Amino acid sequence: MSAQAITSLAALFGAAMLLGCFVPTRLLPRRLPHDALLHIAAFGMLALPLAGWPATRDALPLAMLGLWLVGLLVELLQGLVPGRRFGADDLVYNAAGIFLGAGAGVLLAPAAG
Repeated sequence: MSAQAITSLAALFGAAMLLGCFVPTRLLPRRLPHDALLHIAAFGMLALPLAGWPATRDALPLAMLGLWLVGLLVELLQGLVPGRRFGADDLVYNAAGIFLGAGAGVLLAPAAG
């Protein structure tokens, strides 16, 4: 599988998980993995491709901050979703996922020529 295909799959998977943040609690399955794991996985998958894109490789810290701000916006908007709330702990989990995903992306991406 090509690096571009892996990047696309990671971005799609992460985006799908992120969209799950807007599902009302009553519609979610009763048994889900721990919330921390879901946030770390979603934001890790979204951050993974950042290091592989030449446009963001040089500005990786700024791209990571931008992704964290997306997470902040999601948390703020969750207050509008029935059964959901803003969670400061979720912002910490998001940051952990972003650092892990971007770090993995740096290790997996071919060196910029």
